[in-house]
Amino acid sequence: MSEKDYLPLLTSPGSHDDGSFNSSEEDSRHSHHCGQRPSRVPLLLSGIALLLASISVLTSGHSALDKTSSAVRGSLSGTLNALTPKPSSPSSSSPPLPVQSKATVVGPRLYAPQYYGQGCNSQQLLEAIRDVRVHKGGLAHSPPSNRSFAQDDFEYSFEWPTSCPAPHVYSSAEACDLVGAFGAIVTSGDSLTRHLVNALMIIFRDAPYGAVHNPSLYEQCQGDNMFDDRADKACRHWTLADSHLPTLPEPVCGGNIRLMHFEHACPIDPTGYVPRFLSWWHGKVPPEKRALSPVFINSFGLHCQLVPSISLFGVLRPLFTYAQTVFPRPISLWSGVQAPGENKPDQYREFQGPEAVQRYNDVMEREIRAIRSGTVMEGAIGFMSWYGLSDGAESYDGTHYAYQVNMERAQLVLNLLDVLWGEAIEEGGLWELNKVCPNGRAHNQCLAVHYWEPEVSS
Repeated sequence: MSEKDYLPLLTSPGSHDDGSFNSSEEDSRHSHHCGQRPSRVPLLLSGIALLLASISVLTSGHSALDKTSSAVRGSLSGTLNALTPKPSSPSSSSPPLPVQSKATVVGPRLYAPQYYGQGCNSQQLLEAIRDVRVHKGGLAHSPPSNRSFAQDDFEYSFEWPTSCPAPHVYSSAEACDLVGAFGAIVTSGDSLTRHLVNALMIIFRDAPYGAVHNPSLYEQCQGDNMFDDRADKACRHWTLADSHLPTLPEPVCGGNIRLMHFEHACPIDPTGYVPRFLSWWHGKVPPEKRALSPVFINSFGLHCQLVPSISLFGVLRPLFTYAQTVFPRPISLWSGVQAPGENKPDQYREFQGPEAVQRYNDVMEREIRAIRSGTVMEGAIGFMSWYGLSDGAESYDGTHYAYQVNMERAQLVLNLLDVLWGEAIEEGGLWELNKVCPNGRAHNQCLAVHYWEPEVSS
């Protein structure tokens, strides 16, 4: 089966591959081809409407014709009603229309949930993340340094709201187990999104150098240095953007997860970006992972001049349309723009200063809710706000933040996925392929999951 067989067309019904539409003449020919005669009802209705308009003009100001006009209108109105198709009422035996609400599918986990069931659902957790504030005495408020950080020593440094329990800190084993229960984590965006991926890779690989794939840079690209995006720094050019990169000495999480980053500054092509993104993702995920819901995390803004319509038309609306047409349905998350640092260069402050960034985030959150209200499990896009988490933290250049802020973002994403996994289980979304195809056992049933073709008798 080709790639086109998997991806739904992002064109309107009746359109050609090149985007052109069938003309009415073509539709008429199509009806004849299918053995149907073109209906003359639309022509008759047009004539009736024209006649009504003529009578209205002729009778204007002539009261003597009111009765005649009224009678004609009544007669024509009855004819019009008789000719207008009426919606058929469903019979009592008709099945209800399908509802795309329970469409998230996840796999089993070895570890028990670490945050799900602790007192906050996914929507409440998103609201708590939005209300986070930088602790003035915490590590995020400290200047960047050259020291390395051990994953076991990580702790949150922000002020967590009392509305939700304190978030969990995931070990590498817990994080790998959690993300392995989803189809993939696929991120798309600019350098701020890349830094989120860097932090996740450090957690998954349980290594201070986990964000890069060049062994010669392992010592250099640790701790805060990994997130220094200034031009003379090499770490960003060797970012590990695919957990299945063939040149890695060993697969990330034993090959059980798929994390991919699609770096792009600004999606200025509303009809092309999302299809390329989906094709790229689909071509890298094995069949058994396609049976689970992927997690899409997108974020754009600064390189798009903080113009909301670019992100809405370039990413969110077409991606939302796609998500409503496939099964399993992807989990869609939007990553808000971080707060600008006090050292933001003057030439950028007017367009990327605090007011501009907050205004952009507010508009994006409002528009995301307008696309679809409700929860992520109901198909809505989750908005992850990082403004409070970064406002007041030390920044390299007024845009990018160091190890602490990015690790906090990554850990909070894992907490959110933990809750979403539990909520998917609540809705009956657990796919237990492991009970049919245990690891290490290869037989015909399990091989059929990968490549199934009907048997043809000779």
